Amino acid sequence: MQTKEQITMSWYVETLLKNRAKIRSNIVTKENYMCPTGYSLDYEEPPVFEHYIIREAVFVALEDDDYNNLLFIEKVLENLLKSRFLSKKEKVVINSILNDNSFSDIYKLTGYTRITAAKLFSEVCDRIAFLLGDIFTDEGYLAYMEEKYNLTHEQVEKARLFMASNKKHSNSARGIDGKR
Repeated sequence: MQTKEQITMSWYVETLLKNRAKIRSNIVTKENYMCPTGYSLDYEEPPVFEHYIIREAVFVALEDDDYNNLLFIEKVLENLLKSRFLSKKEKVVINSILNDNSFSDIYKLTGYTRITAAKLFSEVCDRIAFLLGDIFTDEGYLAYMEEKYNLTHEQVEKARLFMASNKKHSNSARGIDGKR
């Protein structure tokens, strides 16, 4: 028989949503490059560029798994919001987290206790994880990590305990590294 902690299934979803701003900032880099401003064209010779200016280019690392998975989560969340499957309280909590507020901030803004806000957030994340399945559930994520990193049974169990402990004590809306 599974305990309630084993049934919860959204550690990865919660972690990605709590770290949304950090994930988004990590995938975008800005670099300078030389850009031609004009050229003279001689039909018998290749174009000759006369002047160059330095422009800033933005590069997006679309191969980042966390970023791509965050996009899936945000799309499901958008659909949940549009289809009215979230209560008013859940919407307030989710929007507050997406705006980088902690559960303490939510209490100051709404009067919802940290425990209530954390519970509402967790319930929405559980629904998202259920809808997406696979690595978005706790067991799916552990299976993915076990295969990707060739983890032993003991390492998987340690990760499972970490996820349960991290989830139980996640009233600060901070990421796994303890930072925003």
